[in-house]
Amino acid sequence: MFSWNNGTDCCSAWEGVTCDLRTGHVIGLDLTNSCLLGSTIASNSTLFHLFHLQSLSLASNYFNGASISPSFAKLSSLRNLSLSSMDLEGEVPQELSHLSKLVSLDLSGNDLTFSSLKELIENFTELSQLVLDGMLFNSFEAESLVNLSCTLTILSLSDCSLRMNSLEVFLKLPRLQVLNAASNRFKGSLPEFNSNLSNNNFSGPFPYWIGNLTLLTSLDLSSNRLSGPLPSWAFGHSKLQVLDLHDNSLSGALPSWLSTLPLLNQLLLQNNQFDGHISEFQSYHLEKIDLSHNKLHGQIPRSVFKLVNLTLLDLSSNNLNGSIELDGFYTLENLWSLDLSENNLSLTISDNSVNSRSSRIEILKLSSCNLRVIPNLLKGQTELAVIDLSRNNIGGLIPKWLLSMGGDVPHTLNLSHNSLSGFDASAGAIVSNFSYLDLQSNRLQGSLPIPGTPTTYYSAANNKLKDEISPSFCDAIYLEFLDLSYNKLSGILPPCMATYPDFLQILNLQGNNFGGTIPFKFSSGSGLTSLDLSYNQLQGSVPKSLANCSKLEILNLGNNILVDSFPSWLAALPELKVLVLRRITQSWSSMMSNDNESQLTYLNANSGYSYYHSTVVLISKGLEVHFERILTTFKAIDFSNNRLKCEIPKAIGNLEGLHVLNLSSNSFMGGIPMSLGNISALESLDLSRNNLSGEIPPQLTSLTFLAILDVSDKQLGGTIPRGKQFDTFPSTSYKGNSALCGFPLSKLCGKTEGAAAPASTLEEGSDSGSILVDLDWKVVLIGYGCGFMFGAIFGSLFRFNPLWSRQSQLHFVAFFPLFPDDFEGMAR
Repeated sequence: MFSWNNGTDCCSAWEGVTCDLRTGHVIGLDLTNSCLLGSTIASNSTLFHLFHLQSLSLASNYFNGASISPSFAKLSSLRNLSLSSMDLEGEVPQELSHLSKLVSLDLSGNDLTFSSLKELIENFTELSQLVLDGMLFNSFEAESLVNLSCTLTILSLSDCSLRMNSLEVFLKLPRLQVLNAASNRFKGSLPEFNSNLSNNNFSGPFPYWIGNLTLLTSLDLSSNRLSGPLPSWAFGHSKLQVLDLHDNSLSGALPSWLSTLPLLNQLLLQNNQFDGHISEFQSYHLEKIDLSHNKLHGQIPRSVFKLVNLTLLDLSSNNLNGSIELDGFYTLENLWSLDLSENNLSLTISDNSVNSRSSRIEILKLSSCNLRVIPNLLKGQTELAVIDLSRNNIGGLIPKWLLSMGGDVPHTLNLSHNSLSGFDASAGAIVSNFSYLDLQSNRLQGSLPIPGTPTTYYSAANNKLKDEISPSFCDAIYLEFLDLSYNKLSGILPPCMATYPDFLQILNLQGNNFGGTIPFKFSSGSGLTSLDLSYNQLQGSVPKSLANCSKLEILNLGNNILVDSFPSWLAALPELKVLVLRRITQSWSSMMSNDNESQLTYLNANSGYSYYHSTVVLISKGLEVHFERILTTFKAIDFSNNRLKCEIPKAIGNLEGLHVLNLSSNSFMGGIPMSLGNISALESLDLSRNNLSGEIPPQLTSLTFLAILDVSDKQLGGTIPRGKQFDTFPSTSYKGNSALCGFPLSKLCGKTEGAAAPASTLEEGSDSGSILVDLDWKVVLIGYGCGFMFGAIFGSLFRFNPLWSRQSQLHFVAFFPLFPDDFEGMAR
């Protein structure tokens, strides 16, 4: 402590020291957050000579894994002891239980264990406050808390990994005012006591008995599974200050007593299913109101403009309607966060609005609020850090003052999904003050604004921007996300983009007119997860430095004019899930497994930008489908419209988790492999427009999920199999095969149509060993086009993963011609 100087009176001049005025003994020592460092608290420390000490706090200092010294037991006069957030570790010494005069004990925020709760508190006859958050107990005897029933008012046991099916013991603590048992492993119905029991697994209705807890000041039951309405009776909690019920499944109208609680300052009910209207607020102590993500309707109450202490108001994602004056919120001098997004509101904005003071609003979100202009009252508001005006009807030019907003912190600006046509700033202006800039889905024309050094997220996708990318673009060295897709940008990619640092995660330049070669040279530390350069005029080869991108999940190079051999070396990338060589592809890892995840997940879910999802075009069930969000459980192979000339590999039958298989419009020869009958999840099979011959294998009737079948060709013959899904396919599925007969065709067969033979797990005359031989890496050097491609793909699978079997994770494979003429480039 800076004030602790020799020669001065410790009782009058030393900060944090309290003395008994009569005896001069030190009775209080508060060193909270005093930048104390150490790796031990020595047992011979002079601290333990302060025998008259009644209050001691060493909280929020850093002791780097030190243990609690047994010498604390020497301070027998202690009534208040706080050792919280000190980075302490190990076992709490048994001697600590000898401090029988303790009224308050706080050991939270450390990595401590104790052998027994009962042994810790058995001598505490006066204990009123017990805070043990994060502590692990070898034995948690909950009934021992009853010994504190006459004194305990505050009990905090959050994040202690407690497992309890019954919480009835807490009902035996009649003086308890605050209970925090969040983030444990409780389950069952909620017992009748006042509490913070957030983030557990409680279910059932809101507990009605809470109405009798008249001393309650804070109630936190958030992040549970409570359901049903709140009680409609008058809430007798004149002292209630915090009501937090967010992230439950509560429903029904908001009862009127919510707006009458006289001391309420935090009302947090977001992420429920409440409907009805919002009553006029009568408590002017309110500081935070969050009713977002419910089903509320009606108008915003006018009393909100009288809440002079309000700091946060979030009413987003409801069904609120009516007209509301935006200017009115700027009269709330303490308001720093306002979110009215995703409602049916109409905001009224005065054309002559001039703020007579500097607003404190830092976060302003007005997405989907039927705005037609950018509010002028934002001009000059230097405190604004987040502005979201997306999904409105704003047209015209983006004003220069908005793109050059000042301030000490980088800003967030979202103007996406409007009708903005351009910039009134000079062309090529540097928008240097934004860390997050989203201009996508407008009608912007002209040159691309250049992000500044602080920018981490930049999207200008789906506009009409043109010209080249300026080399100054590379000054944004902290970029993590860059999406310039579907514009009219041209020229070569700036060479400096080859040295983009490891921060870059997602780069999407799809649908432009870029030419030249791909300049990227990625280092082994690259954090890239998604690269989309498709639908451009890029030339040359696939950069081999992509092999350094160990986190790469999506690679789309389709619809360019690249000339290269098949990049089989990409199979070594452990996270690759989508490989697009013309339209779409994905990694080779789960096709073999018919996984059925209980929770749906999507690609890019772990990219850091959970709102960004890969867009994929795939021929599925006969239609060209745009997949805006790709389920990781969905798997498809689309090799259509190529010049593949070979037999269909039998090993495709091992991909039991496949949903879509499209090999149409090629030159495949030979018969349809009966091993296709093993793909039990298959929903769509398209083998049309090839040179296939022979009969349709009856094993295909075992595909009970098959909804689409197309084998229209010229040379198939024999009897169409009967049974299950095959009885539902129309005659168009077999069009052009004059030698086929049987249902649903009008041509009858000369013999009785029989039931389908049982499906075989492998081709006749083959076994797993022979398949491995067929797919040996040597096949890469054999054949023309088709043989090389399949050999490279399947051969690389076995080369890099000899136990491919059911552990492979291929989701999408779509292979289209990389080459302008033919596959001769593969031989090089």
